[in-house]
Amino acid sequence: MPIIRSNHLARARSERQMADRSASNVERTIHNKLADLHSAAGQARPTEPLVDSEAV
Repeated sequence: MPIIRSNHLARARSERQMADRSASNVERTIHNKLADLHSAAGQARPTEPLVDSEAV
């Protein structure tokens, strides 16, 4: 697994842990969304776009 992908997956785990420790719902939501983005980036294949250009 390339380093960038493993870094994204590690960051996703870290964001999930921070979400679990967050005091407010806003913080929890932000950390969960960041975790989702990092997880998607870590699981994407290098030839796949990370964001659908039509959705942006």
